[in-house]
Amino acid sequence: MTPETNALIPVGIAALCFLLAFLYGRHRRALALRRRVAESFGQMPAEPERPRAMTREFWELLRAGEPAGQCIDDATWNDLDMDDVFARIDICQSAVGRACLYAALHRLSTGPDLARRARLCGLFAARPALRLNVQLCLARLGRKRGQEFAGFLFDPSPMRLPLAGLYRICMFLPFLALPSLFFGPWALCFLAACVLNTALYYHAKDKIRAHLDTLGYFSMLLSAAKRLSRLVQTDAPQLSDALNDAARPLKAVSGGVGALARPSTGELNDMLFELMGALTLAPLLYYDRAVRVMQREHAALLRLCMLLGETELAIAALSFRESLPLRCTPEFTSEMALVCDELYHPLLETPVANSAVFRRHTLFTGSNASGKSTFIKALAVNAILAQTLGVCAARAFTLPRALVVSSMAVSDNLCAGDSYFVAELKSLRRLLACAQTGTPCLCFIDEILKGTNTVERIAASAAVLRHLAGCRCLCFVATHDRELTEMLAGLYENRHFSEQVGPEGVTFDYLLREGPAHTRNAIALLAQLGFPAKVTQAAEDAARAFEAEGRWPAERSGRKDNCGTCFPETPCSWDKAAKK
Repeated sequence: MTPETNALIPVGIAALCFLLAFLYGRHRRALALRRRVAESFGQMPAEPERPRAMTREFWELLRAGEPAGQCIDDATWNDLDMDDVFARIDICQSAVGRACLYAALHRLSTGPDLARRARLCGLFAARPALRLNVQLCLARLGRKRGQEFAGFLFDPSPMRLPLAGLYRICMFLPFLALPSLFFGPWALCFLAACVLNTALYYHAKDKIRAHLDTLGYFSMLLSAAKRLSRLVQTDAPQLSDALNDAARPLKAVSGGVGALARPSTGELNDMLFELMGALTLAPLLYYDRAVRVMQREHAALLRLCMLLGETELAIAALSFRESLPLRCTPEFTSEMALVCDELYHPLLETPVANSAVFRRHTLFTGSNASGKSTFIKALAVNAILAQTLGVCAARAFTLPRALVVSSMAVSDNLCAGDSYFVAELKSLRRLLACAQTGTPCLCFIDEILKGTNTVERIAASAAVLRHLAGCRCLCFVATHDRELTEMLAGLYENRHFSEQVGPEGVTFDYLLREGPAHTRNAIALLAQLGFPAKVTQAAEDAARAFEAEGRWPAERSGRKDNCGTCFPETPCSWDKAAKK
């Protein structure tokens, strides 16, 4: 061997070692991803993640074309903590999958949509290996990439390249000036053309740099669609054909991103590739062509995203179903009635299930923290899950196809100048407007009109609930006002939750019972939480006096209470006056 050959041997060995290390690292990452995805299925998400801004933006843009009577509004979504429900369900590996899951939970599905999702869920349940491969295919898209894709998906025009016509002309200048190289001083024409194109190239590239990640994400969507089409070709030929049909007119999108979006490694081939792109402006023109195709084939691009998202959505729904201790496929009825068997709230770690039949509007009474608000939220959340994912946290659940609307988590709005009561009235007015459209509604109200005085609260609450009883809806109302159970006895049936007060304090079993509540526990809770005995006894005496006489006892003028004995560290004005 020659000395030169001997010198190349260590270089070759080092290169081989680097290659093997690279391949081994990639293999280990692939195995780790496969293990993580496989272990997460059918389990509660280890690190629940609330929806990102892009996820919300996708739904906001998609909602513009949806009928209002089939969408969960923002107030109801927030009342029911649906962001937490979304995070509980979400095991999606891609941003587009998360966006479609978020949108699906907002949009009540028709029978054919639920049937299609059920078929996909059935396929993935029967073919775990196929389901895992589909998840790994979509995992290449990533959850954090393409954070601006939603806006450009619905309107790609901001991505258009300015002065594209000028670039089309300038791309020919170096070729036209090429003969000048043979005419001495005229060779400067070729140099000027190269300098001009290079300046135009980097100027334009700087302007569109923010859009390259988005276009790259669309290119990755196309690649994922092709891989997914091959994976499901045998088991789901209709899905495979739909993916191919949607991807066919979008081939130019993948070609427009390569030269501009590929990272520079500093290697000779990358430098030559970049130089040729700068001289010919071809990458810019490919980019502009890709954006024009996105504008022209907007429907196909949206269809492609929805197909990918719906596929991953079905996997998330199946995983959520498998993670529930009790679950069922809901049954739908034309009757305005709810029938639930061992229904519970899916966000609770140790839930108490309840069974009931609701054929009339219902008032739920009960003491504080007894479970009435949680139960009506469980009804509402399961009504949404039934009509979106086709799965419920219950042994059995029968319901009508109806819009879910609520008035619960009301708060004042300082920016709008709304007090708590005004905000509550606006929330109720929104609910009334939905019920009066004639669309079947399931209405859920928690603590109706609690922001005003007792007399007007009861009178106004009764009037509102009587009006709702005449609409095409089914109302579920949690209240502390036992007077309403008597005033509305002919229109609303009564259910209640109760507690047991013993030496160890107040305990709850969270079981639903027939009839109105006859117990109270607010004063008992004062004692349990360490309020002075003098305070709790005074409260108990006042409550008994009101129940016996129908009016509150008046405070005697000049009464002196030694508050310092209750809270020695904070003497009141009576103590200060006594010292003087």
